[in-house]
Amino acid sequence: DVVVSPHLDVQVAFDIGRGDNTVAWFWQEDSHGIQWIDYYTNNGQQAQHYIDMLLAKPYKYSRVHLPHDARAKTFATHKSALEQFVDGFEGTDTQINIVPSLSVEDGIEASRQVLKRSNFNSEKCYYGIECLRVYRKKWDATNQCFMKTPLHDYSSDTADAFRYAAIMANKRFKPALSTLPIMPLPM
Repeated sequence: DVVVSPHLDVQVAFDIGRGDNTVAWFWQEDSHGIQWIDYYTNNGQQAQHYIDMLLAKPYKYSRVHLPHDARAKTFATHKSALEQFVDGFEGTDTQINIVPSLSVEDGIEASRQVLKRSNFNSEKCYYGIECLRVYRKKWDATNQCFMKTPLHDYSSDTADAFRYAAIMANKRFKPALSTLPIMPLPM
């Protein structure tokens, strides 16, 4: 089973749910591939909750990856999730990045490639793994075929966060995706 290596930095990728779940996948990269060390999901919480959750874990983060919609400002704080994460990690070496916006199909392909090099902590990632197992395309009952779009249900938020993580993890392991820019924030 995968355990955290104290010598390696941790990366985390989020899918931020507005009305859905917010999900985070945590991983380390080593010569054996991608080690998925942790998983977290919650809903109805503000960005500060997730920042506090990250800081409470015993990990040294190199990067926190947020989806492109993290740039949207909220009515409650008048700040975007991106701005709140930057403020929350001020004074640390952690980079806060926006995941490049790719098509869902390209993200799913990145996930397939990453899964070939992945090992999971079966206890901490159990629910996330189960969500990945049931993630599927939407069924069109009228035409009796699967649609091109994924079914949006409890598993899709987990799959979206994994897709974002895979896009970023593939940057290291797959040259075709390494040309995508990591989008650090201007300080």
